[in-house]
Amino acid sequence: PTAPDQLRRCVEDPGFRGLKVHGSIHRMAVDDERMYPLFAVMQSFRLPVLMHSGGMGVRPYGDDFTRVHRFDAVANAFPDMPLILGHAGRMDHAMTAELLRKHPQVYADISSNIGRTKAAAGWPIRELMANVAGWAGSTERILFGSDFPLYDQGVTIAELDAAAPRSGDPFTQGDLRAVLESNGETFLDRIPSIFTTPSA
Repeated sequence: PTAPDQLRRCVEDPGFRGLKVHGSIHRMAVDDERMYPLFAVMQSFRLPVLMHSGGMGVRPYGDDFTRVHRFDAVANAFPDMPLILGHAGRMDHAMTAELLRKHPQVYADISSNIGRTKAAAGWPIRELMANVAGWAGSTERILFGSDFPLYDQGVTIAELDAAAPRSGDPFTQGDLRAVLESNGETFLDRIPSIFTTPSA
């Protein structure tokens, strides 16, 4: 059987409810059209695809495979497939915000958006929230993620707490709490097939 056939069987029989793809580790660009038959299967079920986005920053893996601008082609080609940008593009939050503004089916998670030093602990999440709130108009498609086991959930929650908005920031403390408490629930509510038997 082909890879799309196997994926379809996994959704229909064992009940898989999502697909994770890591372009840098798999050495395949996220917008490589050889992936499109798999995305077509996921779109037919309206099930989410989670993909690493942004630089990985780990030798010897190449970072170009997962550059955030590459996701635009995927989102254009599959408008009914929920697409989660793992790590929210990391160091390219402006492009992540552009994708969230343009594509209503695109989401981003905050995993591994952690400052390199203790003093910069909450800065990456604060920058992400400000970019998305300012450019996309809402942070409700920012999801919690920890990148466990590389980062403990408690560490990520602490960094989320450290990202408290400053004067002039376009997001609120309530927006930060929603990342932890309600955005994920809203996401799942929009994908009822996660809890029901899918039909093609």
